[in-house]
Amino acid sequence: MNGHALLARLRLLVRRDAESRMDAEFRFHMEMAMEKHIREGSSPEEARRRAAVDFGGAESHRESMRDGRSLAWVESWARELRLAGRTLLRYPGFSVVAVATLAIGIGVNAAMFGLIDALLFRPPAHVAAPERVVRVQFTSEDAKRGENTSGAWYAANYPAYEDLARSGVFESVAGYNDAKVSLGRGAEAQEVSAMIVTPGFFRMLGVRPVQGTFFGMAPGDTVGANRVVISEGLWNRQFGGDPQVIGSSVVIGSSSYTVAGIAPGDFTALQDDAADVWLPMDEAAGGYMFRDWKTNSGSFWLQAAGRLPPSVTAASVQDRASALLSAMEYDRGEDVPTGIITSPLVASRGDQQSREVKVSLWLAAVASVVLLIACANIANLMIARNVARGREYAVRLSLGASHWQLRRHLLADIVAIAIPGMTAAILVDYLIRRAMRAFIEAEVPLPADMFDARMLAFIGVGGAITLLFVAAVSLSQVRPGRLVSALMPRAADSRRGGRWVRHSLVTVQSALCVALLFSAGLFAKSLSRVLALDLGVDMDRTVQVSFNVARGLRTNAELQVLYDEAMARVQQLPVVERAAIASAYPFQSGSGVGPFTAERTEEELWAGAGGSGFVSSVGAGFFETVGAATFTGRDFTDADRAGAPLVVILNTNMARKLFPGGNALGQCIFLYETRECHRVVGILGGTWKLRALMRDQMTVYLPLAQTAQGAPGSLLIRTRGDSRPHLAQLRTTVQSVASDLPAVNVSRASDLVANEFRPWRLGASLFGGFAMVALVIAAVGLYGVVAFTMTLRMREIGVRMALGARAAHIMRTVAGSGLAAVVVGLVLGSVGSLLASRWMGDVLYETSPRDPVVLGQTSLVLLAVAVIAVAVPVARALRLPPSDVLRSE
Repeated sequence: MNGHALLARLRLLVRRDAESRMDAEFRFHMEMAMEKHIREGSSPEEARRRAAVDFGGAESHRESMRDGRSLAWVESWARELRLAGRTLLRYPGFSVVAVATLAIGIGVNAAMFGLIDALLFRPPAHVAAPERVVRVQFTSEDAKRGENTSGAWYAANYPAYEDLARSGVFESVAGYNDAKVSLGRGAEAQEVSAMIVTPGFFRMLGVRPVQGTFFGMAPGDTVGANRVVISEGLWNRQFGGDPQVIGSSVVIGSSSYTVAGIAPGDFTALQDDAADVWLPMDEAAGGYMFRDWKTNSGSFWLQAAGRLPPSVTAASVQDRASALLSAMEYDRGEDVPTGIITSPLVASRGDQQSREVKVSLWLAAVASVVLLIACANIANLMIARNVARGREYAVRLSLGASHWQLRRHLLADIVAIAIPGMTAAILVDYLIRRAMRAFIEAEVPLPADMFDARMLAFIGVGGAITLLFVAAVSLSQVRPGRLVSALMPRAADSRRGGRWVRHSLVTVQSALCVALLFSAGLFAKSLSRVLALDLGVDMDRTVQVSFNVARGLRTNAELQVLYDEAMARVQQLPVVERAAIASAYPFQSGSGVGPFTAERTEEELWAGAGGSGFVSSVGAGFFETVGAATFTGRDFTDADRAGAPLVVILNTNMARKLFPGGNALGQCIFLYETRECHRVVGILGGTWKLRALMRDQMTVYLPLAQTAQGAPGSLLIRTRGDSRPHLAQLRTTVQSVASDLPAVNVSRASDLVANEFRPWRLGASLFGGFAMVALVIAAVGLYGVVAFTMTLRMREIGVRMALGARAAHIMRTVAGSGLAAVVVGLVLGSVGSLLASRWMGDVLYETSPRDPVVLGQTSLVLLAVAVIAVAVPVARALRLPPSDVLRSE
């Protein structure tokens, strides 16, 4: 009789026995009811009839039995779960690995879901009907050159914004610009972030204040009275949440403002970060805007947003506004608007996605890969456990358990792992989100609530998907014929069942690990290339200090005195090596310039060039102060003053532009269509202007003392050693220069480029972290497979050892299939990585997405980990004496 026939015979006998017990129970209850009615005086026939009514008859009995079976089904599930929990406690090693693997896989995905949710799905809080609010960008045409730049994205100039507001295509329109402003004066002054907004800004967004009112909420509301709105965060931080602050006065910049209302703490408006204060544009213009901001059509600085009319699409509004702007007559400057481009309120949903968004999308894919690896690992562990318990399951079947009851037992084991795993996933999600804040919170605020319903729902869905995957794979290996054969002779051979599935799962894990390691390696290489850029500045030792002085608050002469005194004081500090003054932070400011030479005119050099260079003014010893390592020639000195021969310093790109193929040092250049010679005395090798990654920028540096109407606006300090520990001391020293000073801004050079470098730091850190997690999970899975194989083949190994087999031969025999699965996964993963990596090109920096060196290093890391994971269980088994191995069987 084969295994299937034996199982069928056993089940038939058990079923018949159960039916006979049910009939006996039915007869017993009927007889007891009849005896009761006979004692009450009924005849035998009457007693039988009344007993049938009391007992409900056969149908009622069957219904009662079905109800009892339903209750028994719940009780049996509870019993199975209790048994599974006790089993997990008896095997803590298996339980910890399975629960931790599940928690990591789901927790990583939940954290990535929170990130993508914040980036792509959640609109700014407190905005009414956010789907009807769109950002507005302007396209323009250069009227002088006749160049149509339609399709390029621009901020608006104020005249174009006014034309759009009057066009009536939007229900309402608002303009805004961000700034850093000084709150208070003297030692207590602090620099806060501000939004300078047009009237109706809050009305357009539909936000409501926590307390007080917002300016411009009514259509006819004239702003006036220098009213300001402060954030709930600033209210609590600066004013202790005192409701009496409404109507009080605060000093911002050069003016006094009345606090009109409190904005909600998580209201970020149209920015990634919440502002501290909102200032009306007309009142704030005097301190923080350029003089002709209302009429200047050549300066694009104003951001705009609009609310769509009901039942009107963004595309139709865009077409109508573009047609109206194109038909208007403009004579106010070189650049005239030709139309608008609308984009979603959530900026990352639009066409112009930042690198942070793109990297985050890749990280979401990586998190899914980690979950797949975790699922494969848990399935492998469950298969190994089920095969090891094959004899137990066969006995259960033989004693009458149905195949469904056995499957229910296996499902209970999986659920017993899933419940603590999903609970632990909440903690993993919390820890990962805290880690991510260190890298991207400045760019993308994550949800503050760690346990919101969306996150819990995602963890539940992730756990359900994992449970279904693991159940499908593990239950597919529990077949009646295979289990019954465990009772037959040579059952040990049958316990090798599922080997192909286990090795296939190892192959899948290895392939996915290769992809993750390769991606992490590419980001790490991109980060190393970014950090190695020559910016012409010692990033760690250079500090920039500036006074947040509103326009008109001090004259140029007074500013000169302030900065001279500040430089004198900081130079007395032991931590300061050098200091120098500049008109502004020269690497992130400046005006346009088109220098030319005696041999080549301005038209020859710059006509059709699509741009020009920048000019900045710096003080004596500036380049030595900032630590320009690739500087050649001489720095500016005190001798380069007004009336002395005019000199300039060029960066390398400008020198090559003006003197291709020649040495620019000592050459003469001309500025501003004058014929005054400016002698080139130095060449700056590093390039950093406006953005560190704009490597083609061309710059001219002038001595501050030779600049007409030049005024200092920045103090550069070089510290002895890393500048980070000394920032507070430098701020206190500079702030003490005068008792009525506005806030002092103190920034490290490295912090000023941190946002640009953030995508690669984010990618290298999180990709690397996820890759390491996946590698550990895969190594644990491979270790489990090899260790389980060793357990099944212990008798064979003992016989081989007793017959004199060498350790190397046994290792090849036992562990060779596991390593072969890893090698196959490595090949498949390498091919898949090379095919998929072409989509990573736009998030890498000067790194080929098919870099063979990175792929080779990835393969070596995976092979090394695989060899260790295989060698450890084999080495442990080989240390046992053959006699002990044989006796254990």
